[in-house]
Amino acid sequence: MLGHPEDVRLFGSARYRFARLRVPQPVAEDIKKVEASADGQLSFRLASMNRDQPAVTPGAAMRQPRLLIRASAADGSEKLEIPCEDVASAIRQVRTLLHQDRWDVSIHDENGNQIDGAALEAITFPKMFGKIEALIKLFDFSCIEPILFAARKRRRLQKFGVSDFDQLAIAEIDLQAGAAGCVSTCKEITEAHRRYLAKYAFHANGRPRSWWWRGVPLLIDLARYPDFDAYADHLRKHSKGAAMRQIRKARRLGFYCKPFDRRYHRLDLYDIETSKRFRSGPVPAAFLRRKPARAVRPSTAPEPSPAPCLRHWYVDMGVFVTETGGERLVGYLFLKRVGEIARVTAIMGHGDHLAEGIIKLLFVETMMWLLDRRDPQVRGIRYLHYGASEHGNAGLAIWKERFQFEPFLFRYRETVAI
Repeated sequence: MLGHPEDVRLFGSARYRFARLRVPQPVAEDIKKVEASADGQLSFRLASMNRDQPAVTPGAAMRQPRLLIRASAADGSEKLEIPCEDVASAIRQVRTLLHQDRWDVSIHDENGNQIDGAALEAITFPKMFGKIEALIKLFDFSCIEPILFAARKRRRLQKFGVSDFDQLAIAEIDLQAGAAGCVSTCKEITEAHRRYLAKYAFHANGRPRSWWWRGVPLLIDLARYPDFDAYADHLRKHSKGAAMRQIRKARRLGFYCKPFDRRYHRLDLYDIETSKRFRSGPVPAAFLRRKPARAVRPSTAPEPSPAPCLRHWYVDMGVFVTETGGERLVGYLFLKRVGEIARVTAIMGHGDHLAEGIIKLLFVETMMWLLDRRDPQVRGIRYLHYGASEHGNAGLAIWKERFQFEPFLFRYRETVAI
């Protein structure tokens, strides 16, 4: 059932100036998700909600940007081109095509230029998780996780050499909302991340009342390592060289790492996430997910699009192996930067290759990128965050400790304009 219409204002290039149209609320919400597509192409921003027929501003151009949807069957047997007069109709057409689960879809402007696929990911590709899987995760995060935090806290902190709350170091973080160079979506990213961090323990005067129900964040303070060699030295000492030997073994076996675009590796992601039913706990995807019918393993995939903001971004790092017919993704690490903190949102390797050291290789290659500090995307990152000390089983906690994660308490630092 469609909701009440919203007044949506479309901002295009200077050629269009602006025009207004009315679209159903669900479509308006999709438009809101893809504001970032404005950078060099098209921009869609929600105006205030208004159920009355909007009056057109005098002098405003009434022409709406035209879009072209191109679809090709996964087996190459059929191709379609569908012109659309506005973004609302384009969204509806894309959803119809993807529901058939056999088309590869791209969206182009009237000059034939493809609109950035990463910016339109929210509407052009299905969500990774089904409704049942999402409900299981929601129940776990809201009900089970706080209980596990309280039950495991003391024992897990002892594994990291911490016997009391007062011994925890403080990590001052700045999410850098509204910093120079930010785009319209940065505010939403920082607000969502602030809500996410609410489940972790923060420093306060005295012990917070909810201390036992919040997780203790595990961080790597990147400022402690002037370069990757310094980090590698700590890693060798902690594992007596075993971790670095496994990483060299993975390289000898032909595994290599690079950024990738997850939309072009749906079949590989399915294979990875269903390869083991239990890891540090049960994997819902291994029980509930269906194999994507229209997904094919690409012989070549385009390079990921650069982030519009250097302080707020998502990067997918993958470990690959070359096989007959092309390369195959066998492990991934999803990274999200919000200001001074980068968070590992997911990390997983194919069950058949875990003993070959692929996850260690992937993580160390990611650390190499972060500590190299030459890429403008990583400059200014102070902490790498990977969950809480109470997350997962004891083996996961040992893995994090081995790779130099330590328990901290968060504290926000106000941004000071200089």
